Amino acid sequence: MSFEEPNAYNSPLSPPSKPAANPQAPPSGAVTAVMILNYVFGGLNLICGGLVTVGGGLLATLIGSAAQQDPNVNAEEAAVVGGIVGGVAVAIGVVIIIFALPLLIAGYGVGKRAQWGRTLTIVLGFISAALAVLSVLTSNPCGAIFDLAYAITVLVILFNARYAAEFS
Repeated sequence: MSFEEPNAYNSPLSPPSKPAANPQAPPSGAVTAVMILNYVFGGLNLICGGLVTVGGGLLATLIGSAAQQDPNVNAEEAAVVGGIVGGVAVAIGVVIIIFALPLLIAGYGVGKRAQWGRTLTIVLGFISAALAVLSVLTSNPCGAIFDLAYAITVLVILFNARYAAEFS
C-alpha cells in the first residue's frame, strides 16, 4: 500500500484530512470584456444622451429665431413647432441617459463579480436584443448591429457555466 492512497482501516473517528488548497482562479478575460462593454456602451449612451438633450434645446431656439427672421412664417406657430421638436429631442436624450445608468452600474457589478451585476447585464442584454429587432423594423441597421453585438456577446458569456461560476 502506498502512502498516497487512503487507508481503508482508519477509524471513522479520525479527523478528516484537509483538502488541498485550491487558490482562487484569476478572473477571466471574457467576464472582464463584458464589464468593459458595459462601461463603453454606458459611457457612449451618456455622452449621446447629453448631446441629444442639449441639441434639442438648441434646435428649439434655432427654429424660433429663424421663424422671427422670415416674414412668410407665422412666428407663434413656428415657436410652438420649435418647442415641440425641442421637447421631443430633450425627452429622447433623457431616455438615452436613463438607459446609460444601468449599463454603468452593471459594469461595476460585473467587475466586482457580483451576482446582481450579472443579472442586470443579462436583463440589459435581452433589452438590447429587443432594441435590435426594433431597429431592423425601423430601418436602422447601424443601431441593430451594435445592439445585437452587445446582446449576443453578453448573453453567450454570462450564460456559460464556466463564467457564471465567477459570480458570488
